[in-house]
Amino acid sequence: MTFSYIARRCFPVDQWSLRGSRVSHSPEWGNEMSELLSEMGTRIGLHSFVWTLLLALEFAVALSFMKYSPAIRRIVAAIITCAAAVMGFAATAPNAMALTSVDGFVAQWNGKSADYDNAYGAQCMDLFNFYNRDVVGAPRVAVATAAQVYGAAPANYTRLGASTPAVKGDVAVWGSGLPNGTGGAGHIAIVLADQGGSLQILTQNPGATHIASMSKAYLTGYLRPKNLTPPSNNPTGSVDEVSSPRAGVVRIRGWALDRDDAGAAIQVHAYVGGQAGAPNTEGHPFVANGARPDVNSAIGVPGNHGFDATFAVSRSGNLPVCIYGINIGGGDNVLLGCRTIGIADPNPKGALDEATALGLGTIKVRGWSFDPSDSAKLNDVHIYVGPQPGQAGSRAIVLRTSKSRPDVNSAFGIGGNHGFDAVISTGLRGPQTVCAYGINIGEGWTNPQIGCKTVTVR
Repeated sequence: MTFSYIARRCFPVDQWSLRGSRVSHSPEWGNEMSELLSEMGTRIGLHSFVWTLLLALEFAVALSFMKYSPAIRRIVAAIITCAAAVMGFAATAPNAMALTSVDGFVAQWNGKSADYDNAYGAQCMDLFNFYNRDVVGAPRVAVATAAQVYGAAPANYTRLGASTPAVKGDVAVWGSGLPNGTGGAGHIAIVLADQGGSLQILTQNPGATHIASMSKAYLTGYLRPKNLTPPSNNPTGSVDEVSSPRAGVVRIRGWALDRDDAGAAIQVHAYVGGQAGAPNTEGHPFVANGARPDVNSAIGVPGNHGFDATFAVSRSGNLPVCIYGINIGGGDNVLLGCRTIGIADPNPKGALDEATALGLGTIKVRGWSFDPSDSAKLNDVHIYVGPQPGQAGSRAIVLRTSKSRPDVNSAFGIGGNHGFDAVISTGLRGPQTVCAYGINIGEGWTNPQIGCKTVTVR
């Protein structure tokens, strides 16, 4: 390993120099520095050469507190690498992290002209390329226009849609349709704050780097640096109503969204009987995609995030109903709230008031039945003589509840006709069991037996 090799490795021709308050390429400076250090190494020997580098490092650290600190930090890194190579140590790559903060970048460039490639003057792409390198630590994005950056961004970024609320440090990309007189080149800038319909940005061209506000019109989307990404958002929302409008039915109403993609409609899961995972609970999934302009206005988000769902359940009684917002990005599902409500049994009610054998295989049956799911409607009653449902030889005799029963209506606070009174025939003789079953017409889950009597058929 020669001193000339070491010097040229640490101070290549394509090196950085200081020119006013800006940093630019200077091949002449790189050549001169390489030759100087090579000559120093030849004359003073390896040990003294290393100490000379360390002294240079100490001088550079002192300078780093001055206005040229971004450039000096790069020179310091080069000297450390060179010293490690000369002394036989292997340099370890640092963890991926921002070379400077967003605030530091704003302070460095605000009011100055950033010309990354020394071509075409100070463009918006030049400011982005410095940000991409110095804050994100990403490889250069080699595209022709700002509008193309969104599709060509390296893995150091997460692409987000234009409806996503922006956060400080995002890179905003406007598409080729932006009417800014650039012939379809679009625009790119660093987000400092989301202002609703516009963005506060650090931008360049027209003019030097400055802070401004720009409309979100023609915005393609955002590139969110992964090394600056804040912790993922969990869903948020509100449960405005949990009720049971009729037997066997639950209604839930409210809103939910996930700020990881605030424009998207997320799922909402309702659990009847307890929280998710509790024994004997039943789950019902929905999508919060109803219009809630009040939520959009209050929180400043786009999209539809309301839910208003009515659904049948297979349980009754006083039960908790728990509602969860389902996460769509990083984070977890969130319990939005639980409410305990009374859910009436939706299965038919009724009674077999009479079963009397009349002779010649005939039986008079009388009683009533109604379905709480829709008490105004007539429902059927099935009469079985002898073998019951599921048994060999069973046969249903179908009756309609079309007779007036004001006593039933008064007792249950309902209207309509719900009585049955008929004479049925059977070929069976001797003692027989006569049972009646109310037939479900609504949200219930069974056809309950409403009464049985024993008669002797002659």
